[in-house]
Amino acid sequence: MTDIALVGYGKMGRRIEAIVQEEAYFSARFKVLKTINSYEELIKCDLKGLVVIDFSSPENILKNIDFYLEKGLSSIIGTTGWSNEVELIRSRVLKKKGSLLHGANFSIGVHLFLEIMKTSLRLMKNQTPYHLFLREVHHRHKKDSPSGTGLKMLEAVKEIWSDKKTLLGIKEGGLEKEEISLVSQRGGEVVGFHEAVFDSLFDAITLSHNAKTRDGFCYGALYCAEWLSKRQGFFTVEDYIKDSLLKKLGGL
Repeated sequence: MTDIALVGYGKMGRRIEAIVQEEAYFSARFKVLKTINSYEELIKCDLKGLVVIDFSSPENILKNIDFYLEKGLSSIIGTTGWSNEVELIRSRVLKKKGSLLHGANFSIGVHLFLEIMKTSLRLMKNQTPYHLFLREVHHRHKKDSPSGTGLKMLEAVKEIWSDKKTLLGIKEGGLEKEEISLVSQRGGEVVGFHEAVFDSLFDAITLSHNAKTRDGFCYGALYCAEWLSKRQGFFTVEDYIKDSLLKKLGGL
């Protein structure tokens, strides 16, 4: 059994704790020993031997990660808004021989959606009548925009359609054919919606993922924690997906 600490005891942290207590699979593998709200609480805690699942705030995440590395803790980082520091953190993790896995989105369904989108991009690469546009929608409380998953969608376009120019938002005056736009919307209590539309004069092909609850993210974080507990290094959710799911499927 692996003992875990939840850092960032908000909606995600509380739901992860409930799932560990409610679900037989996770109850047999995890026990929540610490629930922590802030960095000030964190530095006062003895977390020796625990795996940390961090869904806290971007303001303290770099301090948190440094703390985990100093203490030799394995950590799952679900906090977003620090993408500019990824390479710096990677070097620190490798130098310290630490164990860290991070992701913009821990939903297994979202990652399958991204793989399906990549396959669709390959199929549609030479279909000139179609123009692609992308959209992501989240609740009004979300602090970062565009979403990390939205940026992953753009990365897929740049990787497979290397001749296209990607844009954040809509530019004044409309788009050229080689320009692909990602629009971000914030409002209400939308858990998370991502959409890719291949549109033409004749028809439209729409791919979308709509998160109904936060449980998908919680389950994914716990699966990743189980996977990370046996490894050392700097990983992403995509590494878990490739190792645990896509190998079994033979790739998409």
